[in-house]
Amino acid sequence: MSFLAPLFFIGLAAIAVPVIVHLIERERKDVIPFPSLMFIERVPYQSVERRRIHNWPLLLMRVGAMALIVAAFTRPFLTADPVSAAGAASGAREVVILLDRSASMGYGNAWERARAEALRIVDGMSGADEGTLVLFSTGAEEAVRATTDRSQLETAINAAEVSDYATRFAPALRLAQSILLRSTLPRREIVLISDFQRSGWERREEVALPEGATLTPMSVAEPGTADVSVASAVFQRGSFSGEERVSVVAGLTNRSPTRVDNLDVTLEVDGRPIDSRRVSIEPNASASVTFPPVTVAQASM
Repeated sequence: MSFLAPLFFIGLAAIAVPVIVHLIERERKDVIPFPSLMFIERVPYQSVERRRIHNWPLLLMRVGAMALIVAAFTRPFLTADPVSAAGAASGAREVVILLDRSASMGYGNAWERARAEALRIVDGMSGADEGTLVLFSTGAEEAVRATTDRSQLETAINAAEVSDYATRFAPALRLAQSILLRSTLPRREIVLISDFQRSGWERREEVALPEGATLTPMSVAEPGTADVSVASAVFQRGSFSGEERVSVVAGLTNRSPTRVDNLDVTLEVDGRPIDSRRVSIEPNASASVTFPPVTVAQASM
């Protein structure tokens, strides 16, 4: 056992207080009337009984209470057994790989680097380690449930593709939490691979990992990359010459600390570019882009 504040043991001197209280406690005497003291010699009286402890249980309770108060202030804690700690450090691992496949991961070579990091984690697993692959964007799903087969994990990582959805970290972390709670292995780890879009965190989201679990974030974002995302899309319908036409207004948000100039924003329908617009957005600000109407008969939105 060790103590965070051992200097508080000086307070054990306060144990003398109840002892002194017991020793100086005055005795109650009955007063006896006496007619005259002129023929009686005065003899100094010294009570030996007053220097004795009569109520030992009460004294021990008071001393124990003082000792417990002092011990509480020293903040004792138990140290782990080095042998058991070494055994836990060398035991099998439960590894949960959270691989972000949101739309922003398709920027540059972020997706290729993310899959390479995931493959590197799998390659570092020992034969007794169990790995789980979780793919997430707005939601999360187990692509491969806890397995010791590294080839199965590698196949699932290579087959994974970027989605068209936004980033949400909470669903992935909650799923990882439930996986680790079910695990019986001595070591439990989470590896989060993402470009870490700021929009992926929502307010009032609380995720509590099991005791002893570790979370390792791995960023594949390119330094200096602007953090611009499509926050909304509004479709306005109309008609022209008997045909239904739709105009698209896209809302963009720049969460970067720097201004973004001449950003190309392209509208695609069924994989075909329809029109492009350029926009500039101030730091931590929003802007909108309006595209010309598209005939629904020519392209399905």
